[in-house]
Amino acid sequence: MMFELLRRHPGPRGERPALFLLCLVLVLSLALGQAAAGLTAPGAAVPTSADALRAQVAAAGWVTVRVDLRAPASVAAADDLEQTVQDLLFALPAGFYDAVERAAGSASLTLRVDVAGLDALLRSPWAANVAAGGNPEMQRLASGHLHSMAIKTDGNLWAWGWNSHGQLGDDTTTDRSTPVQVLTGVAAVAAGEAHTLAIKTDGSLWAWGWNWNGQLGDGTTDHFTPVQVLTGVAAVAAGYLHSLALKTDGSLWAWGYNSVGALGDGTTTDHLSPVPVFGFAGPPTATDFTVTNITLNPSAPLVGSPALIMVPAATLNQFQNFLTGLTRFTRLKTDNIL
Repeated sequence: MMFELLRRHPGPRGERPALFLLCLVLVLSLALGQAAAGLTAPGAAVPTSADALRAQVAAAGWVTVRVDLRAPASVAAADDLEQTVQDLLFALPAGFYDAVERAAGSASLTLRVDVAGLDALLRSPWAANVAAGGNPEMQRLASGHLHSMAIKTDGNLWAWGWNSHGQLGDDTTTDRSTPVQVLTGVAAVAAGEAHTLAIKTDGSLWAWGWNWNGQLGDGTTDHFTPVQVLTGVAAVAAGYLHSLALKTDGSLWAWGYNSVGALGDGTTTDHLSPVPVFGFAGPPTATDFTVTNITLNPSAPLVGSPALIMVPAATLNQFQNFLTGLTRFTRLKTDNIL
């Protein structure tokens, strides 16, 4: 392209050699730059600032790094790489690194180090070829209407975005454009319109944010910091203004806004604390279940004999309400209710 420009705009005869030399210098500079860029082997670790790595390990307690094993000029052959791996790990203090990963024959080694392990690594011959290995790592994400939640692999929960009702959980109503830490030891998270739910590793369920329709489940008002709602929880979900929790015993619980029956308890009444969802009361037990006999209305016969079913005692009243008004049934009889 440059030479085409020279042909079309030759200029005065005395200026052509100077313009030609200028074009030649520019072409050579581009060629050398591309060659230099190609000197980095695919997948090779790009050196990272030691200060940046120290900042990460100070914040999280550990940092994942990737090391180019070819840092010392003498390392070339595959056998040398194998020995280099051993030399590198031997140079690190025992107990201060883990999660060592390396593909067979690869010149790149990934491992996780704490403060002492990072210091030792940065004093080694490979210090100039240490790169960050994908930190911080996230394992769970959730998004509400205008706020976001993320759980790091260390179990810390972070939040950012809209915070009008304290849905970030940082004890303020200040919107955050960068993540703030909320909880530790978190296993799962869910976000609603303006409320948030989190299960900790011990199975306890925590909630915070907007509570206008009881979607936090603690029977009170808005909370700007997490409050405990349930124990023994395995999974959680958040709707616009209602919440659901699956307990480890298999029972399903719901609370919050219920004008269209979103809670599944057989009513359209809001609930400020968890109520069992009809039909999801968990596994049957001798004390929880009641044998119920339903007699069919002769005026609206059905094929078959009267039904004998099992209804959880906790939802028996809801089941009776469900049957009310249905012309197929005339009488509900249980072992202790007529």
